[in-house]
Amino acid sequence: MQTQTGKIENKWPLISVITPTLNRGGLIENAIQSVLNQNYPHVEHIIVDGGSTDETLEILAKYSHLKVISEPDRGIADAMNKGIRESRGEIIGILNSDDTYAEEILGEVGRIFAENPDVDTVAGGALVYEESKSGQKKITLDFTNEEHVGLSYKAVTLDGGCINPRFFRRDVYRDVGLFNTQYRLAGDRDFLIRASMANLKEVKIPKLVYWYRSHPGSLTFGPNPSPEAQDEMLKILEHYARDMSVPQPLRQQARSSHSRRMTRTVALLLYQGKFAKAAGYIIRGLKTNPNWLFIIPVQLLQALGRRIQSLPQRLKHHEIVGDSEPPFKRLWRINRYRLAQELSLTPNRETKYGKRQEDTIKKYKKYLKGRILSVGCGDGYELELLKREGLEVKGIDVSRRNLRRAKKRGTEVILGFQEEIPFPDKSFDTILSSHTLEHSYNREKTAREMRRVARRAVVIVPIEPEADPKAVHASPFHSGEDLINLFKDKGTIVKAEPLQRLQQEYAIVVDFN
Repeated sequence: MQTQTGKIENKWPLISVITPTLNRGGLIENAIQSVLNQNYPHVEHIIVDGGSTDETLEILAKYSHLKVISEPDRGIADAMNKGIRESRGEIIGILNSDDTYAEEILGEVGRIFAENPDVDTVAGGALVYEESKSGQKKITLDFTNEEHVGLSYKAVTLDGGCINPRFFRRDVYRDVGLFNTQYRLAGDRDFLIRASMANLKEVKIPKLVYWYRSHPGSLTFGPNPSPEAQDEMLKILEHYARDMSVPQPLRQQARSSHSRRMTRTVALLLYQGKFAKAAGYIIRGLKTNPNWLFIIPVQLLQALGRRIQSLPQRLKHHEIVGDSEPPFKRLWRINRYRLAQELSLTPNRETKYGKRQEDTIKKYKKYLKGRILSVGCGDGYELELLKREGLEVKGIDVSRRNLRRAKKRGTEVILGFQEEIPFPDKSFDTILSSHTLEHSYNREKTAREMRRVARRAVVIVPIEPEADPKAVHASPFHSGEDLINLFKDKGTIVKAEPLQRLQQEYAIVVDFN
């Protein structure tokens, strides 16, 4: 970590990053670069190679800063144990050879440990993605919510209970123990469960920490996950579900997580026509939880309940939410419009969201010339309006449903997400941004990308619950002043004004001319 004078502060702890690998020549360089690109100088990166026969060792030889151990091992757990024993760092992180850290995350981790000597572990969110041929990231699994972060019994027994988005002090491995080599591939799950019983002091980072890459060779998150890894996870859950020496809440949670995983496994086997194997898993599931078959309907209702419970947050910034309405009436209106749009009974322009798009384009028409990039473009109606004006348009949106609708409209929309918006390489005259900066996980980077891509102006439409143009308050995560400061000294901030039809929304313009 550097001070304002550029000198290195020696108080920041050394972080040891351990990367076990075997024949990952095509991917490991990305992992190495993700450590090199961090904003933290006190890092040692240890690669534990299990005897690769591809180009892995040649790639590792290009990086003199790496400490490489290359010898046969007894699986990933054994490799991670070797790396921990060879490491010198006070803090230890585990990075898979086919994954990457999020940008500037080691600096945050190091700062928290340095400022809090009593903290044992720091954890954050993780995302699983598939990479398209064009290099775009398509999110397939999200482990960033409270349910998956930290060391609660629930967090460490669910699917997202992995070691990689978590950092531990070296003393934790001394007190809790290293990874159990009995589990060649899922030893990290066993370690996390043991850590959850150790009353460790933890800090949760409300940020994305880790990117899991889903690919055909992935052992856990690929399209064809390793049967051995999946079986080991079931064995671990079975062990803790039956172990009377562990706390009762942990046994209960282990049984619950085992039942959820077993339900998915049996359903997949039945779908694949593997009835004999499915029967074997049913017997296995009943041994761990005799009531399992009877609670499957309950599990389905719980899944539906979690979906409903998350509705307020997911629909918080939806186009037709009105705070003055009773909650149930509001949800009915939202879902009625969604259903109507899904069935093509109601075009988007008949909703308030469509009207807001029309108002934005009409009010700021003088900026909308040439090539337009619409970020958060919705279902393509905004692009359709712009195309009618004779403009060349392209859109980015985080909703796969909107992408499908936009395709039906004949408009070009690519998939983005809050964690990393895939801005194109080519430039545009104007960027029309609908709630993008406000909800971006890295607003500074998003603003830089907008400035890089836009030649003329950026039009930003934030939500203002209090209808105060001076506040331009877009979300509970920051103030409107923060939003404007992202572009200070980069352009002229045009005073925010209310849109014509929606008095609760304001737009600000950053004019680069």
